[in-house]
Amino acid sequence: MLVSCSNKFIIWDVSTGGIARQVDPKIQGIMFGLALSPNDKLAASYTNNNEILVFNLLTGEHRSFKEPSIEEQPSIQNMQINIQEVAFYVKHQWFVYRL
Repeated sequence: MLVSCSNKFIIWDVSTGGIARQVDPKIQGIMFGLALSPNDKLAASYTNNNEILVFNLLTGEHRSFKEPSIEEQPSIQNMQINIQEVAFYVKHQWFVYRL
């Protein structure tokens, strides 16, 4: 499995070279950064509009989070995900959302 993102989230089957799953979250903007959970079941990305997207790699389901206190765009610098929460940070602050 290989995972990539831009304005869509794409899961590639490395054995065939084909696309295994493609998810279009219909977001405004482009996704940056990509983090996978330790069990490879979840992936997270953030957009240039400071939206956090979390994807279930098995089902294609996704949800989004937007931190209202972040006004500058883009200001998310990076993120991490585990099986229970996604954490992201801006210049001087961390935010954590439970999944």
